[in-house]
Amino acid sequence: MRTLGKSLQRIGNRRSDRPARLLSFVSLCAIVIACINGCARWHGLNKTEEPASGLPIAATKPSTPDTVTIETALVRYDEDRVIEMQRVWALADESIIDFEQRRLLDCNGIRVGVIRGELPQQLVQQMEASRQQQQQDIVEQLGLGADVDSRIRTLDCRAGRRKELVVRRELAHPLSVISTVDGSMSGHVFDRATALLSMTVYPQTDGKATIELVPEVQYGEPKQSFVSAEFGMRQEMKRDSKIWKQFKIRATLASSEVLMISSSTPSKALGHAFFTTETNKRTEEHVVVLIRLASTQMDNLFNDDIVNQARALMDQP
Repeated sequence: MRTLGKSLQRIGNRRSDRPARLLSFVSLCAIVIACINGCARWHGLNKTEEPASGLPIAATKPSTPDTVTIETALVRYDEDRVIEMQRVWALADESIIDFEQRRLLDCNGIRVGVIRGELPQQLVQQMEASRQQQQQDIVEQLGLGADVDSRIRTLDCRAGRRKELVVRRELAHPLSVISTVDGSMSGHVFDRATALLSMTVYPQTDGKATIELVPEVQYGEPKQSFVSAEFGMRQEMKRDSKIWKQFKIRATLASSEVLMISSSTPSKALGHAFFTTETNKRTEEHVVVLIRLASTQMDNLFNDDIVNQARALMDQP
């Protein structure tokens, strides 16, 4: 079975269309090595550095002990592959979210689970199909095939510090979002909307990390505002935002485990707004968000001084 790292590596790669005579000796060597290994490696990582899921671990560690490295990818699939993705969900552990919160998320069209070990073959095949489409379609190569960017992202997350994981880039058309809480339904329409997940990561001393994700829409024109800073207040251009804190996703991952987030089937409510996309061909596709814990510097190998230093950094505003 192909691993997640090899599949995501192939998605991110682009073959050069320059004539062979212009390729440098270094480039030729890289191509030869890639052919020998089956695919190119990220950052020259050795095979032994791959975890079970196959996505390479970051080669270097950040300087602060409270930093966690997260890797993300967005996978698109059309209606013809819905049944195959249902088989993927059958292999995921959805009990990682407590029952009451899972029921609330399901009511609003959001599905969450964790995959341990290698990615299911159906998902690997879909990622390979996306890679081939990107190679053959110039629109996809330019990132204009949809409002979802499928490239791999590596995020170094400080403990307790907010990061933005953009799911759908700024939309040209209004975005309608319907949500239901305690049997009460509400709806919103946003112009120039960007759908994202506000992400906060908290490392644990056993090498795991707790990830919190909150759905958020930023919309409208940027406005001048004042925000609190270390040495007082500073000006910042920000857009208005709508945050759904009641739909917070909270999961604790071990190294190389992959968190999977998508819409329910059929898609509906907030899940439909966040995890479906309209392509440049006017077709609708589903979106799966993959989040992997790549590395954390806090585990049982660290001494008490390092752990205490990390905890102190986590307590800082």
